[in-house]
Amino acid sequence: MKSQQPISSSRHASTLDRAALWLILLLAFALRVYRLGAQAIWWDESLSLYRATRDLGTVLANTILIQNVVTTDTLPQCYFIFLHFLVRAFGTSEFALRFFSVIANIATIPLVYALARRWLGHAAALIAALLGALSPFYVWYAQEARPYALVLFWSTLAVYALTRAFSPVIARSVPSASSGQALSGAAFFPGTAHQGRCAAKSKDRDEATPKLLGDCFAESTLSEANVLAMPNGCWIFAYLLAAIAALYTHYFAIFLFPFHAILILIFVWQRSIWRARAWIFLPALPFVSVIFLFRQVLASAASNVGTGPSFVAPEVILRDLLNSFSIGITMDWALGAWFDLAMLVLFLIGIGFPTSNFQFPASKSRFTLILLAYISIPIAGVLVLSSARPLYQNSRYLIAISPAFYLGVAAGIAALARGWRPLALAALGVFVIGAVLSLNNWYFDPRFGKDDHRAWVESLRERARPGDFLILNSPHAEELYRYYADDILPIATLPILRADGKPSPDADLTVVRDAYHNNARVWYLAMDVPFDDPDRHIEKLLQQEGILLDHAQFAGTSTEIALSLFVRALPMADARDIRYPLDHAFDGHLRLRGYDAPASIAPGARGIVKLYWQIDEPVGEDYAVSLRLIDEAGTGVGQWDATPSGNRSGSSTWESQRIIVDARAVRITVGTPPGKFRLQVVPYHSATGTALGEVVTLGEIYVAGN
Repeated sequence: MKSQQPISSSRHASTLDRAALWLILLLAFALRVYRLGAQAIWWDESLSLYRATRDLGTVLANTILIQNVVTTDTLPQCYFIFLHFLVRAFGTSEFALRFFSVIANIATIPLVYALARRWLGHAAALIAALLGALSPFYVWYAQEARPYALVLFWSTLAVYALTRAFSPVIARSVPSASSGQALSGAAFFPGTAHQGRCAAKSKDRDEATPKLLGDCFAESTLSEANVLAMPNGCWIFAYLLAAIAALYTHYFAIFLFPFHAILILIFVWQRSIWRARAWIFLPALPFVSVIFLFRQVLASAASNVGTGPSFVAPEVILRDLLNSFSIGITMDWALGAWFDLAMLVLFLIGIGFPTSNFQFPASKSRFTLILLAYISIPIAGVLVLSSARPLYQNSRYLIAISPAFYLGVAAGIAALARGWRPLALAALGVFVIGAVLSLNNWYFDPRFGKDDHRAWVESLRERARPGDFLILNSPHAEELYRYYADDILPIATLPILRADGKPSPDADLTVVRDAYHNNARVWYLAMDVPFDDPDRHIEKLLQQEGILLDHAQFAGTSTEIALSLFVRALPMADARDIRYPLDHAFDGHLRLRGYDAPASIAPGARGIVKLYWQIDEPVGEDYAVSLRLIDEAGTGVGQWDATPSGNRSGSSTWESQRIIVDARAVRITVGTPPGKFRLQVVPYHSATGTALGEVVTLGEIYVAGN
């Protein structure tokens, strides 16, 4: 019975590990689905929407039609093929578009755990899984409808498959030199016992194993004769599949292929037969598959000449990666620097003092070498190619190397635990605190969120009128506009694009003039995509041909979003055309000459109220006006405050003695009881809120029943 206690204890520990891993995965899932659809999709995600909602042939062709110009997407097809079928099953809501990324990122965490368990042991494996689960960097890209979570999954699977394929496998029939008892492969690597059983069935394969490995293992003496020379074929196939899938998900996956060769080299170098070392050329097979992407890579590069990323200094790249992997991209740099430093220290401890689970001589140094190569080789590849043409945009492009960072940090925490466990808990606590602060910013602080496209849609929907028109700058954002606002106004996208990349100023001017001529008002939505209109040519044309009435900025972390209102001429009126004339003088040389209002408005509907203003002499400020709807008891049921005409054409720009038309869209709240309501108005100083006179009651509006 005593001989069964170690086995029982091992099984109990394994059960606890599995339970802990499931809890970590549940935590990761909760963090990633929480507020998954709360933020609007941004421009990049709208490109995913475009590709996913086109026919499969267009997805495979890797093209995007912008106006009438066929462009080649900068990302390959794999992710969009999956998304193409998923949106047909689950729709195109923000939640549905992003959920595939959630699943891909969740699936990566067990791979990080499995890698850490094979390279470091079970304690570090659970820590690494927890780091991945809490990572704000992972949460961000799990909540984005882009390929980054998927390329992370494929790339991590490729590294894990190589580890499984080339890990030393111990033949069950070979006795230990120290104990004389049979050893299972599972005694060294959990999960490899089936490989040992396969080896024991083949006497010829045992005879083909090399003669001598060299030095002794830490706990037992094993000769190279115990290590099988042939890798596991199933895991070789899994590697090829994952590596090719990674490349067809994001082109930057190719920078990991040299690391794959180094990883194989570390596994097989001390095997004495040349056939084992020849496996270092295995990554050449997925590399060759790039030939099928070559044409679209060239087409994409050609279409982005002069508009791609600028050169980024190596130290900036390293700082960006460290910050992203440590606490994500949702924390102020000043505060985040301290967490970055703490994580860097833990990483250095991890690669300096690891507890390696490798079954090799000098396995600790090999772990250090592998981890450094995992991180540095792809970065070096990007830097080398950037000398010819800049490639690096931000940390998401190198998300595939992030598992190496979490493995190093986990190794560092495990190393501290060997010396003094409270110190290890404190180190883990630093990461947890940083993650909580960063995630709180991501969930609730607009400064760190995605571009707020819902805000401009709400503003446009509230203020647009029949007969209005919208010019969208840029054409690349048309899918985004149609996703949120396709039912509001007809649009034209400018500037006019040409296949040769040259501008079309005459065609742009024609569209602007037609918009002014055929429509009462022209809205201008600028997404500030730099390669569409970097000189703001369209905005200059609108100002040249018309007058800017109003301008509003909306929150955007990647794009400057502005919504402006233009008219051909400032709206003016003749006193004889005013339906309800008045002549009420306010302070500040301001005079109300009359108004026009509908007799009734239904709840939930809008009505246009026109106020007619005049200044007796020029004024030096833009007054604001409060329009209110009051019930019979004197209780307000609606209030609309704004600068007459607009915040770019206020009273400081008016000519004296001219009557200016201030048209207001008044929406009656759903649920407002039917009855008669009084319309009141009062102007005030916009800077101080001080009224320019008494409140004036204009007339009555009847609110109809529902």
